[in-house]
Amino acid sequence: MSKDNMPMSPITRSFIAAKAALIRYVGRLNGDVDIEDVVQEAYLRAFQKERLREIENPKAYLFRAARNITLNIARTNSRRPTDYIEDADAVFSAGSSYGPCDEIEADELIGLHCVAISLLPRRCREVYVLKKVYGYSREEISRKLGISISTVEGHLTRGYAHCDNYLLRKLNTNGASDGPQLNSLKLKSPSRD
Repeated sequence: MSKDNMPMSPITRSFIAAKAALIRYVGRLNGDVDIEDVVQEAYLRAFQKERLREIENPKAYLFRAARNITLNIARTNSRRPTDYIEDADAVFSAGSSYGPCDEIEADELIGLHCVAISLLPRRCREVYVLKKVYGYSREEISRKLGISISTVEGHLTRGYAHCDNYLLRKLNTNGASDGPQLNSLKLKSPSRD
């Protein structure tokens, strides 16, 4: 049987028939995503799943896959670290009481924090970054990394203690003119939820 005469899989048939509707659906869910990429990714996931087991309702499966992909993209984009940087730029440009020196000190503090994070053991660093940078909950981290919530909490406790101690050591050993001092920055302890 030639390639042209081979029967199409149910997912492929459903995808061809519903592609325009899928594009409209994804566009209504979130017009900020690359709609074509989401639709293609939904088809690929469904096609791979179909190779493992029969899918009872291929069209519904395609729409559900497209929805999940779109929501994952939106969730990931809402946690981009660059959003926080853009927010900080807006604060500095809005004529706040912060000046260029405060901005430099904040940059130095961020740099020190990055160094502290890089010194954490690999798994502890993964947990800490997922929580503090990407805003994942303890439960989400547990599921994502396949570890218990108590293990997540242990890594977070070690990560917080390590980063706090590292920053305290570095900031309090610098001379007054060498960089930011912890007392001059009036840092609030971050929420440890």
